Amino acid sequence: MRRTCQRLALSCPGSTRATGTKADFSTPNTGAEADFSTPNTGTKTDFSTPNTRNQAVKSFEEIPGPKSLPFVGTLHKYLPLIGEYQFDRLHWNGLAKYRQYGPLVKEEIVPGVHLVWVFRPEDIETVFKSEGRYPERRSHLALEKYRLDHPEVYSTGGLLPTNGEEWWRIRSELQKGLSEIKHVRSNLDNVNNVMDEFMDLRIGHQATFQDFLPELERLYLECK
Repeated sequence: MRRTCQRLALSCPGSTRATGTKADFSTPNTGAEADFSTPNTGTKTDFSTPNTRNQAVKSFEEIPGPKSLPFVGTLHKYLPLIGEYQFDRLHWNGLAKYRQYGPLVKEEIVPGVHLVWVFRPEDIETVFKSEGRYPERRSHLALEKYRLDHPEVYSTGGLLPTNGEEWWRIRSELQKGLSEIKHVRSNLDNVNNVMDEFMDLRIGHQATFQDFLPELERLYLECK
């Protein structure tokens, strides 16, 4: 990933940075398109692949992004009142970082853990082509642990949380079943029965909920 981002850093010069402004998290006007213009210029950003034949490859450290502080990284930028970003509005965080730093942004969310925001389609393609055969994802580790701790319900950690060769084994088996429409149709009745039961027991009788998320968790995690 670091080597891939070094190549991508060619198209993300430090001159795209802006200073002294906070991200605007206000709700945009209805029907208006998001403004993806480059900061301070008013011109639309050119997403075409640049000619990098005669350019030197920049280091990973040269990728622009929010300043990381010792011990806290960039977490302080997500704190209420003092922070520029919000954890529950990641799409606006991305837009703000794109406007301020350009199409490739590096963020050290906590010391030693780097995130790279990639906005240009051509760069996203480069990242995917540079990946190995098996994914190595840090997300959904809690879901994987929950499933592995309940072998009476789950035989594996599942396709989404699992990494490495085990992910490939699960994916290969799952793809066999999903690639033929007859297998999908054979499960329609069971899925419909589960959904009908959920609607009758949880949604029926004009029930009201202060928070509907726990109900969805019970449905999709099959918990009682």
